[in-house]
Amino acid sequence: MGDQPPSCLIIGDANLDLIADVTDKIESWAGTANACLFSHIRECVGGNGVFFAEAAREAGFSPVSLELAVGRTSTGEVDGAGGVVLNHLDQHGIEYQLTHSKLPTGKTFIIYHGEDERLLVADRGANIEKRSTGPPDGPSPDFLYLSGYCLLDEAERRRTLLLVHRYKDAGAFTFLDVVPHDLPALVDWNTYLGWCGGMDGIAIEAPTLRDFLGLMEFAEVGRAGIDALQEHFELSLVRLNSASDYAIATPEGRMETTVRYRRQEASLRFTDRVIAGVALEYLTNRSTLLTDAGWIEAIQERVDP
Repeated sequence: MGDQPPSCLIIGDANLDLIADVTDKIESWAGTANACLFSHIRECVGGNGVFFAEAAREAGFSPVSLELAVGRTSTGEVDGAGGVVLNHLDQHGIEYQLTHSKLPTGKTFIIYHGEDERLLVADRGANIEKRSTGPPDGPSPDFLYLSGYCLLDEAERRRTLLLVHRYKDAGAFTFLDVVPHDLPALVDWNTYLGWCGGMDGIAIEAPTLRDFLGLMEFAEVGRAGIDALQEHFELSLVRLNSASDYAIATPEGRMETTVRYRRQEASLRFTDRVIAGVALEYLTNRSTLLTDAGWIEAIQERVDP
């Protein structure tokens, strides 16, 4: 990498999100079979791929590129939602490798109905048709981020993992973000490892890891859980709780730390920022990540510059 910042490629979803907050109206709905709630509905670009691309740009990766699929109308033009997504990426300086799909651009309805409670209804649409051949014809990124959503559909999983391993063989550091968080209800740990085995890094929530491994207590996640991850991954990041406590493990050891978001506004994308910050610090200073006294401050600065 030399003096150049590491490059980043993201394989993840890009959606048009429709968001409503009915928290202050939910009591009137309780126990009602049929209800009509009135709320402002805002529209924004979302999807885990977009969110991580923004976090990676802010952390310092450059360039940042997103594997992207959008819908196309019967006349061959990008559909309305896809146009909004592409305009958003252009405005944020995010490059993209574009696939056009007969399926519509992905959409997600997000309904907030309580403190830290939300209901998501997702139509991934064109997202399942991302198609890139990857290396050897093109350059390989230094860091490849893979959203776990891309592993849920069997055909998409086969195609995606083939792409990931092509990039890995070409020198990319490959990293998996384990989502959705209720994944242990859908697949067992050994099967999941079979899907993602060979990747270099992983990020996972403590409840997801606990349920995967059948651990009884959260306290076990910091010991047995990290042990299990270190058997398979070079870099492991576990979000231990909602208070922004994280466990980080590398071949040099493991450490628990707290990463704070100092800005006033809340950020649902905070974990994306932490993943990007830890990954970038590891790629540039991997031999001293857990031994240098200043590494926590360095990660904090990348998360919240």
